[in-house]
Amino acid sequence: MQTKDIISILGVTNNLLRYYEDQGVIHPVCESNGYRSYQRNDIVALLEGLRYARFGFPVAQIPAFVNETKEEQKKQLSQQLDVRKKEMLLMQLENQIMEKRIHDLECLEMNMNHFHEETMKDKILLPYRSYSHNLEFNCDDPDGFSAWV
Repeated sequence: MQTKDIISILGVTNNLLRYYEDQGVIHPVCESNGYRSYQRNDIVALLEGLRYARFGFPVAQIPAFVNETKEEQKKQLSQQLDVRKKEMLLMQLENQIMEKRIHDLECLEMNMNHFHEETMKDKILLPYRSYSHNLEFNCDDPDGFSAWV
């Protein structure tokens, strides 16, 4: 396969191909017309490099990684997996916080909409009543009075 074929099939850039060639990851054959011809083992090495890029390895680290022993690759993959698991856990926690905030805003909006002037004349608010500082609006109690009495 020629460079243009590799670029269109794998979606890589010419610069990446040259970089991998300079780093010794791939070894295309230079034809008499100056075009490079990529063999099966070059394509396998490129695919492996692309896989590691998706795993979060920096492009500059991939050539050394591909040329490492299988044991060293396993070690580095395990370390990268640990990093990704921690990132995933952090993202899950952030998602839970966002969901809680959305819920709080929905409840607040519901409770605020409930206290329009038209509905306020039927309600009697008792000032200076104590309540818990951990008070949260309860969507099941739209009046919001259960915590005040």
